[in-house]
Amino acid sequence: MNRGNFENWFKTQLVPNLPEKSLIIMDNASYHSGLLKKIPTKSWTKQRMIEWLGEKNIGYPEKAMKDQIWSIVSANCPKEKKYYLDEYVKPLGHKILRLPPYHCQFNAIEMVWSQCKRKYDQYIANFKGSPQEVLATWERVIGEISRDNWEKYVNHTDKVIQEAWGAVQVCDASDIPPLVITTDADDDLTDDEYFDFDSDDTDEGD
Repeated sequence: MNRGNFENWFKTQLVPNLPEKSLIIMDNASYHSGLLKKIPTKSWTKQRMIEWLGEKNIGYPEKAMKDQIWSIVSANCPKEKKYYLDEYVKPLGHKILRLPPYHCQFNAIEMVWSQCKRKYDQYIANFKGSPQEVLATWERVIGEISRDNWEKYVNHTDKVIQEAWGAVQVCDASDIPPLVITTDADDDLTDDEYFDFDSDDTDEGD
């Protein structure tokens, strides 16, 4: 899979079959996240940075070093990323919601895909694995995923999300008072004092 193949499938097969005003859930795979316009990074060559500034009609000192050029570039970079597919679906009335990185458990399709792969492994063992058999097996597997399967997985995912949100609210960092460590000499223990444990109070087996 690559960006070109995914975006072609997205525009020609997914979007035309969506209900009006759909919410499209996607993870952060690189081919999902192509930018509308590339945002400069410090790893760019000096010449590429200069060309970017030229496209934006932004001036820079004629004999500036790369670090100086980067300072000008970074000060003029957009603060928010714009993804190509997000902008593509806006005029069509749809919206894309991207999952937090490394949180695939928030997407019901992961469980559906897992079920599909298990079924595929079971069925393909009975064939030689020719391209025709592979395609036919995948079509069979996908056809066996019922509406009830999807509903069960969506309900489970919703429960996982609600539990995670509840945990975040309980552990809201803004409610945790700062930890203050004093460095007064009088409060410090010496190494001997710190490790002075009474052997009678400990279990020999521990």
